[in-house]
Amino acid sequence: MKLGASQPVCSCKSSDEVVQIGVGDETIGLIALNQIFAQLRLLGRPPDRSVEDELLLMVGARNYIPRSCEDEYRDALLREYRKYCEKKEKGAAESRPCE
Repeated sequence: MKLGASQPVCSCKSSDEVVQIGVGDETIGLIALNQIFAQLRLLGRPPDRSVEDELLLMVGARNYIPRSCEDEYRDALLREYRKYCEKKEKGAAESRPCE
């Protein structure tokens, strides 16, 4: 490729978005995080410690998670899943008609 030419573009048809979250002192981009959160919520998984290992397993299936950082990822993923659930619950409550 010669200088000044346009940059290559990914032609993959993936609809997976990359979400950046804080893990320890780093900002990490994770693929399909919102899709995983939506799936867990649909399955009725609560945003508490009981879902930590499942979260780590599901996210780790699509993203590299260093073994030495698993605890930091567990904490970060649970924190973000809680935020996701709170946002969804708030949105659902606001969209309900008055009773």
